[in-house]
Amino acid sequence: MSRISAGKRLRFVVERIVFAGVAAVVPRLSRRGVRWLARALGTGFWAVSARSRQIARANLALAFGDAFTAADQNRIGRDSCRQFCATMLSLLWLPARNHQRLDELWEVDAAEWARLRELRARGQGIIFVIPHLGDWEALGLLTGRAGLPTTVVMEMPANPAVGERIRQLRASTGNTVIPQRGAAPKLLRALRRGGAIALLIDLNADPRTGGVWVEFFGKPVYNNAAAAWLALRSGATLVLATGRPARDTGKLRATFTPLPDVPRTGNDAADVQALSQFCLRRCEEVIREAPGMWMWTYKRWKYHPPGQPAGYPFYTRPFVGAMPPKTGKAV
Repeated sequence: MSRISAGKRLRFVVERIVFAGVAAVVPRLSRRGVRWLARALGTGFWAVSARSRQIARANLALAFGDAFTAADQNRIGRDSCRQFCATMLSLLWLPARNHQRLDELWEVDAAEWARLRELRARGQGIIFVIPHLGDWEALGLLTGRAGLPTTVVMEMPANPAVGERIRQLRASTGNTVIPQRGAAPKLLRALRRGGAIALLIDLNADPRTGGVWVEFFGKPVYNNAAAAWLALRSGATLVLATGRPARDTGKLRATFTPLPDVPRTGNDAADVQALSQFCLRRCEEVIREAPGMWMWTYKRWKYHPPGQPAGYPFYTRPFVGAMPPKTGKAV
């Protein structure tokens, strides 16, 4: 902290106070109250953040072409912001609901859940691949409480006090939360011990550490390859996991779909690329089913291949730095 400027220290203090206040209020709300607050916050954010509207519209135009009108894009973007706020608030609200039974909070197919327990019972590692769709925070909290504790990777915020509080919340139902830096060896050990890990799959990779080029909605993106790299080295089962609010019941409808094995060629780079592409294509399918639940304000197409800028959003930049390592190394 001694190297941090006075202005930044003051900002950290304000952030900590605001976060603590919100974290104290949200657990006191009813479930309906939390949904109302998320809707209000998301609507307000969409209204005031011109930059986020610009990014979302550019992403939707890339992904769906002219399939959506301007009014459709506004509706989907607004719904996306509301869902993101609901996801963040659930991280504050759910840990305080220890008195509620799980079946009051979520719905899951009994056969899918039995399959997960069977994999765990025989010591098979599980990699949950999760898109930024629906309520991914609640999904992790609820599976941890239901007896399937998971190792979760967390990118630590700049504010250490806020970051530590978020880590505690994510670990509150039995999950293990580890920092992103140096995560790969820890994740691999967890899988080889027959544990479960969770990875958000639809993330840009850092050019300095490596990733793979795969297609997403028909355009190449430089994607994190950790899920494929870990699956190929550990023999773990990949499971596409989503947690979407059920409009008819208000519960979280969780799905756990084991992904079939992708044939190996013996070429590490090719196998990592093929498996990464397969996982991301499955994520794209569920996003197409419920576009208003995905995070369209994220700069998903942050990089474009050298010399190929045509058709990319306004915010894209040329790929520079280290090219993907030949082994498709995870970060």
